Amino acid sequence: MEQSHVLETDLETRAESAKDVTKIDFPAQLIEAEVYDLLKYIIVESSRQNPTIKVDLTLQQHVSIGESLQTVRYDGIQDVPLKTSVSRAGGTFVHVKPGHSFQSAQFSLRTAYNQLDLQVYTGIDFEVTPGYEPGQLHSDSVEIMKDVKDYVSKYFSLRDKI
Repeated sequence: MEQSHVLETDLETRAESAKDVTKIDFPAQLIEAEVYDLLKYIIVESSRQNPTIKVDLTLQQHVSIGESLQTVRYDGIQDVPLKTSVSRAGGTFVHVKPGHSFQSAQFSLRTAYNQLDLQVYTGIDFEVTPGYEPGQLHSDSVEIMKDVKDYVSKYFSLRDKI
């Protein structure tokens, strides 16, 4: 009975640890340009060590042209409002190791809107293959997840000095 309780506790601890590794909450909201700076910072910091991290980022955009909730008469094309937002942002962090081997971790950037109705980024969620624990597959590198989490933490602690 006692061994069963220890096993349950161990599984709960591993599950909680996996959540910690797969989710990064930013201490402050970032605009798109700041996300690029964060990703560049991660690359610079990783280049000082081995292995180096490379980032591939895909942004899917939604574009709204014109007013949809009211009847408006426009005098020219310059008067028609155009609002863009990123509907999905994500990509892959890749550790490039000596000997041309690599590990990767796919991620999504969490988005929200601030009080000024501007799109901001609030964190990173790593995507883990369903049915597997983080690190169980080559494509779900816990090492990268931990490294990125450390770099993000350092970035925000030094943000005003960079």
